[in-house]
Amino acid sequence: MGAADGLAVLPGFGSWQGEAATAAHSAIARTRADLEVAGRQAAAVAAAAAQAAPGIEGVQAELR
Repeated sequence: MGAADGLAVLPGFGSWQGEAATAAHSAIARTRADLEVAGRQAAAVAAAAAQAAPGIEGVQAELR
């Protein structure tokens, strides 16, 4: 379970009711969405770095 999924099942919010519950659920939904976007962006950066690594190593070897 990722951090975004973990936020959806926090036990402390299960008993909340009314406006506070609505506000908390909305805030957590926004935070979950932000975490999911950040996770996808981090994965894209990792993939780009992995793809670039051989070229970087080649340049380093030439400079030695």
